[in-house]
Amino acid sequence: SGRKMRVYLRTYDRNAAEWVTNQDYVRVELDPIAGTVTLGQRVNGPWSTISDNETLTATIATGNASFNDLSQHTLAVRLDGLAATVTLDGQAVASGTLSEPAPTTGYVQWKVLGTSSVYIDDFLVNVIDTTIPVAPTGGTIIINGLGAGSASAQYTFGPSTDATSLVVYESLNPISPSTDPATLTQLGAGGTSTAISFTGATAGRYYALAVRDLAGNISQLTSVVPDVTAPAAVLDLR
Repeated sequence: SGRKMRVYLRTYDRNAAEWVTNQDYVRVELDPIAGTVTLGQRVNGPWSTISDNETLTATIATGNASFNDLSQHTLAVRLDGLAATVTLDGQAVASGTLSEPAPTTGYVQWKVLGTSSVYIDDFLVNVIDTTIPVAPTGGTIIINGLGAGSASAQYTFGPSTDATSLVVYESLNPISPSTDPATLTQLGAGGTSTAISFTGATAGRYYALAVRDLAGNISQLTSVVPDVTAPAAVLDLR
């Protein structure tokens, strides 16, 4: 509590001779007093003294967060090519574009300013999954007159092993496999990789299915013509 903490993600594999004269890293600094999280980078930085190691080439982004307490917090840094995102307790607090891509392997250092004590629990380094799951090869969408419905998906050889949920999209325009999902209206996401229920559909629109995996990757879209059914009539039993 009250101490700045810096986490260094080394992003260049230098040999012993190069290490003496150059430092490369992505750095995350947490300042609980100011309530800030700062993402920075040092690229090919000349090194002559220990203090030189703290000089950044550029500050990528700074965000605000509250963590000046004695509670446990979860810090995650996602490096994907030139894209870098820092999350604290599940919330994105800083993101930006690096000038040098991060490698798929490397090592981590950390330092707490003003003290030699720090507690780190459940430290994990994972390879980022950027592989999109297998798209449905077909499916059905049933919508009633009230805009509620259900969808099911079929796969020629089954869904990807890490597929978790089905997503239903709606659009005023025809949907192709390469349509950007961000331009569509999402009606529902969840259920399983083969079935989902949703609400909010509008008559006369175009529809498509996609599947999401554990890493949040979305498959290509599969256009589906909906079966629009009217709600059952209410009989007058008087």
